[in-house]
This record gives sequence, structure tokens and C-alpha cells, in this order.
Amino acid sequence: MTTDPVGHFFANDESRLLVQPTLDALEAQAANADSTRTVASNVIESFRGSDVMRMAATKELGG
Repeated sequence: MTTDPVGHFFANDESRLLVQPTLDALEAQAANADSTRTVASNVIESFRGSDVMRMAATKELGG
């Protein structure tokens, strides 16, 4: 076991995260979201159609 208990269970390579493209899109428009108090519609739409949303949905909803 490593000295970092979290690192023992979770990989440090975040590029392999399923949600990474969504996180990158959110980060890219974060300053605009802070000033306008809204998330860009294209980011919301890409998130809605992503595997992350399907993963979180129940079987009845297509998850």
C-alpha cells in the first residue's frame, strides 16, 4: 500500500477518466460561467448525451 490511501484505490492518470472531456469543457468556459452565472448550452448538451449521464441513469431510462 502506498502512503496515500486515496492513491492506492484511484489512479493518478486523470486522462483516462470517463468524465474528463466534460471536465475539460467546463473548465474552458468557467470564467464566462462565473461572470454570466450560466453554463454554456453546448457544454450542457454534450453532457446530456455523454456516457456519464447514461452511467448515472436507471436501466429504465437507458442507463
